[in-house]
Amino acid sequence: MISRVRTLWREGDRNERGAILVVTALMTVVMIGMAAFSVDLGWLFYRATETKKAAEAAAIAAVVHMPDTAEPMASGTVLMSGDAVDAANAIAAEHGQSVTQIRRWSSAAQIRVDMTDTVPTFFMTLFGIDTVTFDRYAIAEQLPPLKLGSDTYYLGSQPNGGGSSLNIDEHYWLALNGERRQKEDGDPFSTRCTTANHDQQTCQGSNPNFRDPAYYYAVDVDSSAVGQSVRVWLFDAPQYESGNNLPQDTGATAGSSSIDDVVHFDLYRPDATPGDPTDNSASISGCDENYGTGHPGADSWNLLCQFTPTSTGIHVLAIRITGDDTAISAFSMGITNAGNTPRSDVSIYGLGFMSLWMRDVGSTPSFKIVKLEEIYAGTELVISVFDPGDITGNAFGTLTFVGEPGIENLECKVRVSNHAGTPTTGWINDDGTGSGGEQCYLITKNGNSGGNQGIYNNQWVEFAFQVPSDYTCTSCWINVNYAFSSGNPTDRTTWGARINGTPIHLLPDSTPSG
Repeated sequence: MISRVRTLWREGDRNERGAILVVTALMTVVMIGMAAFSVDLGWLFYRATETKKAAEAAAIAAVVHMPDTAEPMASGTVLMSGDAVDAANAIAAEHGQSVTQIRRWSSAAQIRVDMTDTVPTFFMTLFGIDTVTFDRYAIAEQLPPLKLGSDTYYLGSQPNGGGSSLNIDEHYWLALNGERRQKEDGDPFSTRCTTANHDQQTCQGSNPNFRDPAYYYAVDVDSSAVGQSVRVWLFDAPQYESGNNLPQDTGATAGSSSIDDVVHFDLYRPDATPGDPTDNSASISGCDENYGTGHPGADSWNLLCQFTPTSTGIHVLAIRITGDDTAISAFSMGITNAGNTPRSDVSIYGLGFMSLWMRDVGSTPSFKIVKLEEIYAGTELVISVFDPGDITGNAFGTLTFVGEPGIENLECKVRVSNHAGTPTTGWINDDGTGSGGEQCYLITKNGNSGGNQGIYNNQWVEFAFQVPSDYTCTSCWINVNYAFSSGNPTDRTTWGARINGTPIHLLPDSTPSG
């Protein structure tokens, strides 16, 4: 009996061991399968992420070249060639990827890049899955340059008429200070001097903000002007000087003939990076001119050049000054066709900064400063002005930003920086003296109560506007109103505008298609 029990025990033990082997084998297969899926899923996740990153990098590289000015394109147009396509393909190749489609998205400043990546698997081939295909895309946007001062065929003034078809009457001149003038005289970029000796015409300090060219302007060509004659005119462009270094804006006879300063105008065709006016290199033949003493055009219109645009987009007009004098040059610009009729399909405006001379216009000079179009919704607009506190005369001065109701209600804050641009105050709601933090009101001179004291002489004042995401506008212009208590004061200032943050950026995947 005992022998029988032992036999059964041994047989049961062998059966259990056999079952364990079967279970172990099955579990091993399952674990190997799980490991296989884990390895493959990790690999696939990595490749999907890399494909997405490649699409984003390609979109950022491509949008730098938007809008493509080769031809007008509707939203959603598939791009087959051009600088944007070449840039996207080059970045994709660096990432070991290929682009399947590049499209202009919901505006001329947006681009969408699609990529498809077919990835081989490892262990999943045991289950008949040899490859997995991913579709990834990215949308990038480059905000267009802000328009300063104008969106029409002229910029500046022509106060004495003269019978020209370009009769214009803004409340300022465009201006440029001589290289040897002191920086605190209202121009932070054209002078090489922090301070200057006006008699010896020598610098007493090197201006770290000097730029050459000092300023850039856009001659923006619409599609209807392509292939047509475009004339660029300058009013009072030669560098003359009256007895007290004022611009020749009243038709007076030219002053000193010993002025060494020369103003240079150079017009360039659009290039592959329309958002950067500093790198244009294709100059337009005959559209470069140097205006110095004796050049025709003092107190009158002078033709810079006539050219035929071959594409739409921003033709950059670069302006600089050379010489060792302290004169101030003031001028205006206008655009006509070959028959000298103003062109409505070509506009001219400042890019980044615009240096102005507020001429004698009475007590309330008012002018356009920046066009805040709806594409800038959800951003922060910063307007800056250099040296608004040395207004001539004993006037009490203020400035206020105004516009249509949607713009007037924008929240505003103000801060002050030294001449080099380093903030000396924090942000506050206007200057604390206006009727409300959203009015953007600033006292610029205590002429009546402060003994002819300029408050912001040789300083930058910045105004920041929070633009809501649901912002809409009609004319979209923000205007500057100067108010003076008495007399006919003038002021020499430089204005700038920018969108805070990154002008080139990715958009959420949920951005609707055009």
